Amino acid sequence: MENVFVKVMQIMLLGMFYSPAIFGAWLIAEKVTIVIQSETLSASISHCEKRAKASNNRILGGWVPIAKTQSGVEIEGTFSVKNQWWCQWQVTDNVSVLKTGERATEHHIVNFWQFFFLPVLVSSIGGLVVYLGIRNFVKNRKKETD
Repeated sequence: MENVFVKVMQIMLLGMFYSPAIFGAWLIAEKVTIVIQSETLSASISHCEKRAKASNNRILGGWVPIAKTQSGVEIEGTFSVKNQWWCQWQVTDNVSVLKTGERATEHHIVNFWQFFFLPVLVSSIGGLVVYLGIRNFVKNRKKETD
């Protein structure tokens, strides 16, 4: 009975190890789907704006880049940063904007930081955790057989 419990716990822990990698892969697949199904417009990051919201008596938020298309539509970035200088660093960058709908809120700025950073980060962490988990499992298996 004890052996069954240990095996169930190992399977549950293995699922926890794989979940960041699976979530990261899902995020990348979502971004690829958006790229395939969208119309591409050219734009330039014109300025940064402060976005803040109240949470538990604290003000949270960061700076988001605002891109302006040739037709004058402003698109807000999806990834905010805490420091204004880091956001300002992106100003004047020429970027592509993916138009997924008619409203500006359905448009996405396509540069690495605004579109691919989070999926790559989550996938990398998940991949590292999976690698370390498999390596540890193989080491333990070798010890058991020796």
